[in-house]
Amino acid sequence: MAHDGLAVLLGIVLSPLMATAGEVHPAPVEITHKHLVALCLDGARVDGKERRFSLSPGEHSLSLTMRNAPRTGVASADPGTATIRFKLEGEHRYEVEVRAPAAAYSSRVWSKGDWKPVVRDRSAERIVSDDPTWSGAACQQKDGE
Repeated sequence: MAHDGLAVLLGIVLSPLMATAGEVHPAPVEITHKHLVALCLDGARVDGKERRFSLSPGEHSLSLTMRNAPRTGVASADPGTATIRFKLEGEHRYEVEVRAPAAAYSSRVWSKGDWKPVVRDRSAERIVSDDPTWSGAACQQKDGE
């Protein structure tokens, strides 16, 4: 009889855990640099004002550009369009950041090829994106779509 009570207790405790085991939990992705602008997500255009996405685990692509805001007396430049590919895990938290020379941050001018977007897994503290590809066409479908 004691075993029956233990089985019932374990069933009560483990049921919620077992019910959620097969569920897919989205991963939050946030663009953290104020000059970074999303153009396309997985080949589909997005509103450039969108800064947060809730994505399913798996592989994704994101095309971005930078909004130049040159300081007085500083010439602007073509920021280009960078596309990165990355893989997400459920229940992790991600941020899209920028790597660039110090002069770009101080002048607020981002030249094509000089800046590099990266996706950082904040849950595991590691970069999960590939090096960017640069192109004029921002929205291109992923392979196989």
